[in-house]
Amino acid sequence: MIIILIFAAILNMPNELALLKKIAPLINSTHSKCLELLPKAAKNYASLASLVCGEKLTDETLKENLSKTSIIHIFIVSGSHLIFIDAFFDLLAVPFFIRLFFLSFYSLAVGWQAPVVRALVSLILQGIQKHYSLFFPRDLTTLMSGLCTLALFPEWWKSNSLIMSWCASLALSLPTILRIKESLKSNLLAQASLFLLMTIPLFGFGSLHPLSIIYNLILGNVVAFVLLPLSALTLISTNFVIIFDAILETFKFVLENFSEPITMISHSSFSTPTLWSWVFAWHIFFHFLRIHLYHGKTT
Repeated sequence: MIIILIFAAILNMPNELALLKKIAPLINSTHSKCLELLPKAAKNYASLASLVCGEKLTDETLKENLSKTSIIHIFIVSGSHLIFIDAFFDLLAVPFFIRLFFLSFYSLAVGWQAPVVRALVSLILQGIQKHYSLFFPRDLTTLMSGLCTLALFPEWWKSNSLIMSWCASLALSLPTILRIKESLKSNLLAQASLFLLMTIPLFGFGSLHPLSIIYNLILGNVVAFVLLPLSALTLISTNFVIIFDAILETFKFVLENFSEPITMISHSSFSTPTLWSWVFAWHIFFHFLRIHLYHGKTT
């Protein structure tokens, strides 16, 4: 019933609201403040701006190698950034409303991009579920957060980045559907699922190679647990800039060697309606998979 009401709200959303246009000045102002805080002395300033503030990656060699290894979604600001930050706050037992305030401000600072907003909405829904002791399946939360995002910003129906973010979040829910809790098995299954579900959305936009399953586990964790925290620390003290530059240079060298066997092939991308059909088809499949596996069983 909730999903039906949300979907109805999307269809009846008045175009004149144009919420995205109304908040554009706030987005631009906050994003500019984020760039002003970055240390200009950084040798890899452009990469730092991409990691922290969501700027477009201007280092073409780095961008190509990240695309070849299929970890560019972790390097540039996306929904995964918010998830990492929220997980860190969760470890520190930061209250939900403080986390929400900071994550909302950060979402503005990185340009209020569709994948980031979808992740923010998802985290809000998870917080509400926890507060009211609701336990929706993860794939259903992904569906609700995506529909809520579209209800607020219907112009993002044409956003390929939103589709990719949505599809990636859905893919990562498979281990929870199969109830695999062992860490290594869960991570491997999540990466395999990610590889499968992203084949169509990434077709024509970048490389998707079977090795990306391993690369996401190895190189992806370097970005998430080393480069991202270091990039944030450069805002606090310029002493971390030297460390950040040194580790990033090493990372770029390793990345180049990892990406060498992979060749980028140019293809025409699929149409937006086809991509949405792909996403919702997988939602339906996951729903009936869960029913088939656990119908009549207690959770």
